[in-house]
Amino acid sequence: MSGITWADVVSIVSTLSAVDPQQQIDILKLANTRVNVGVFDGEDGQTTRMARIYFAAHFASLPGAGSTAPAGPLIGQSRGGLSQQFQGLPQSSANEWLLTQWGRRYWQLLQGSRARWPRVP
Repeated sequence: MSGITWADVVSIVSTLSAVDPQQQIDILKLANTRVNVGVFDGEDGQTTRMARIYFAAHFASLPGAGSTAPAGPLIGQSRGGLSQQFQGLPQSSANEWLLTQWGRRYWQLLQGSRARWPRVP
């Protein structure tokens, strides 16, 4: 398997060098296993490599990634019990990819891939 490394991600987005090492490991595991190489140009293809980099950069760039900051806006608060509620980010929809420039680039690659080809019955 020709998975990417965090150095590959940082070569595209230098600001992500500060991401926590454990989060780097988790994000790379997702990128290297979840990106469907069959819809791009195979395991060792350049498009697959870029898809993995954009995928990883997207998740590392989401609001709240790499910190204890909440991912969404404050939607509820109380004082006595010191409670706060935050709206979560979308979980699995095309709109999630639009939240970062890297997600949008990944989505563009996906839209131009074999996943969009017409299927023969």
